[in-house]
Amino acid sequence: GVDSLLLTIESLRTQLQQQERLGRERVNALLEDRRLRISEEAARRATEAEQRRELEQALERTESMLNKYTRDYLSLKHRSLQEQRNDAARIEALRLENDAVHQAMNALKEEAAIQMHSAKAGAKLSSEQYVNLFRQQVCDTERTMGLLKDQHSGLQQALAMRVHELEEHLSRQRKQHRELESRRRLEIEGFVQELSLLHKQLSRIE
Repeated sequence: GVDSLLLTIESLRTQLQQQERLGRERVNALLEDRRLRISEEAARRATEAEQRRELEQALERTESMLNKYTRDYLSLKHRSLQEQRNDAARIEALRLENDAVHQAMNALKEEAAIQMHSAKAGAKLSSEQYVNLFRQQVCDTERTMGLLKDQHSGLQQALAMRVHELEEHLSRQRKQHRELESRRRLEIEGFVQELSLLHKQLSRIE
């Protein structure tokens, strides 16, 4: 009887020790699992925080570039339109100048014609000396008319060339402005798309 009880007690003690060992191992395994989960969660949060920081920096850089390009674009557009207005004003001024020279030339022609008519009328009634004077006046008037005609022709050519140059310059500027406007619009559209994408990425992380 006693031996049997001793064996039973020993068997129970052994079972209890095994249970205690298994319990300790299970607790240790649970603690290790919890430590790993906490460590992984901390690493995931750190990675997300870094990604968010990088995305926010990219967003800030892109917004800054967009603002800069928009400012540059508006400034260039303003400058280009101002130059176009200035060129148009110069062309108009040259045309007005050309018209004024033309009018002055016509007035001189009319005055010369009146003087010649007057001299002819006077010459019929006067002496040989008056006839000679009339001829001299006619020669002088014709020479003056010739000089004025040459000057007028030269000035008209110079004005026409200047107007042509300005019109060509204006045409080139308009073409450059259209190309620049198109390029800047595409760049701004690209920045807007990039900003939209960055905002989406940020909202996904958050």
